[in-house]
Amino acid sequence: MTAPRILIVGASGRLGGFLRRAWREETTPFVSVFQHRRSEPGALNWSNLAEPAPLLRERAATEPFAAMVMLAGALPGRGAALSNAGLAEMALSAAHAAEIPRVLLASSAAVYGAGRAPYAEDDPCTPLSDYGADKLAMETVGESWRSRGLEVTSLRIGNVVGADALLGYADMDRAKVIDIYPDGRGPVRSWLGPRDWAKAVAALVRAPGALPRTINLASEPPFAMDELADAARLNWAARPARADPRQVITLDTSLLGQLTRVPVDTSLEALITQWRDFGSMR
Repeated sequence: MTAPRILIVGASGRLGGFLRRAWREETTPFVSVFQHRRSEPGALNWSNLAEPAPLLRERAATEPFAAMVMLAGALPGRGAALSNAGLAEMALSAAHAAEIPRVLLASSAAVYGAGRAPYAEDDPCTPLSDYGADKLAMETVGESWRSRGLEVTSLRIGNVVGADALLGYADMDRAKVIDIYPDGRGPVRSWLGPRDWAKAVAALVRAPGALPRTINLASEPPFAMDELADAARLNWAARPARADPRQVITLDTSLLGQLTRVPVDTSLEALITQWRDFGSMR
């Protein structure tokens, strides 16, 4: 029996790089194909998501794709020509045309807002940033395609260590500024190591049965940024901050644990070990 094929769109970013490396180092029960804007051996050269012809040619010439992982995204306010919602519409339209039955969209914990942590998937979303609002609009696009029969699931991803603002772009020679609140702690977030991120995605693309419309993706327990910075021996400086509900934005990962066998419990040391193992991605 031929192994199922999985397409990763937006493979040139850090999250895509983590998947590529982890899946190269560990055998997976599927064949991963990474989309790129330029020609690379074994990759799908698909530069414009609005034009699905390269995907359809690939579909006609080879085995069909069992799932698509949509990682391509935009950052509002930086002159991006497209929004996350617009990119999702293109990708989902192409997936439908290519008869790809399952699509995972990379959303974010930013859709929730703050003040009600830990957030479960059925909690109301009141995003506080343009980025969170755009990701929520992207999820709405996914819902519209889901109502038309395409299995679309939005992954509300926590902070992936090494792809985050704290450690992903760390300049070890320059102090990182971390807000410290009246309780003596920095921002508290739900985290996920690069290898656990890859394991979770691998489990979800091949999970039996229909997936729910949204899944929180992170490990337990949450950690404060200053804890992570200390564990990573990062050079950082404290900036006093007033009490703010945005200090704590964490995720309830019960659903993820029910859907996959991927361990959702981890330690601070394990997160840092994964970050160091994937250090060449920085």
